[in-house]
Amino acid sequence: MVNLIAIIILLAQPNNEPINIQCTIRDSISHDSIPLVQITFENLGKSFKTRQSNFYVSLPSATYNLVLEADEYEKLVRSIDVSSESDSFVFEMVKASDRVWLGLKQDTLNIYLDSLDNALKKRELQEAKRLIAVVENYNCSVSVLDSIHKSYDLAKTAWSDSFLQIAQELEDSTKFADAYYYYKKIVDIDSLNETALKKLDEIDNKITGSQKGDTLQPPKERPTIDHQTIKKMYNEALSKFFSEDYNGALKLFKTILRYDPTYESARKYLKKTEARLKVLKKG
Repeated sequence: MVNLIAIIILLAQPNNEPINIQCTIRDSISHDSIPLVQITFENLGKSFKTRQSNFYVSLPSATYNLVLEADEYEKLVRSIDVSSESDSFVFEMVKASDRVWLGLKQDTLNIYLDSLDNALKKRELQEAKRLIAVVENYNCSVSVLDSIHKSYDLAKTAWSDSFLQIAQELEDSTKFADAYYYYKKIVDIDSLNETALKKLDEIDNKITGSQKGDTLQPPKERPTIDHQTIKKMYNEALSKFFSEDYNGALKLFKTILRYDPTYESARKYLKKTEARLKVLKKG
């Protein structure tokens, strides 16, 4: 190991200082460390055997061809590009006994990838999202994962745009319940779609705006409750509202206003809750 480093350093030019690089060798399936691996730098004609899974060497910036050999493992041939921006490498070796299992695993992955492709073509985004989660559990390359997510985002955008057009046409025809349904479908897939989120609030306001005089009056002798308890109740009601438990939220907002009729945030969300229940009932 020391002789190898010394020779490599001597080969470095004055303007190409050696770079300390870290290398890790591990099993391709279990990711367990693999000690006692014979490392050969082919283009340097030098080799050594590791004692641990990790090893360190100093190399000038260049491309190096490595051969890794260990008992029970297939020989691994790799090229690495050493630079100041690339100074850490991981080598995964395959046990000869695991090769058949890895082949079956790759076949299964290909089936999932084909199913994902079909789901995206049909714009079955919920199914596509499920399949992406499955594929991510496999040891795919970064480029494959990037391609999958890019295809999903493109399909999601196309799907959202088509349903957004339908929802807007329904809203223009004052079919608010139907429009609400399509806006909600968009948010189910793309929770950050600002247009759909804004439209949902607008429909809420249109419905609640027609409910004039629908306010809660406090009882003549209403019971009292401390502010901390009301605040806790309000947070619980909001949680139910955003998790779409509108009946539970409705009960809590009414209870809050029974104790504190001046709680305007609770009154606002009470109206939103009533509006959404009304829309869902119509749908």
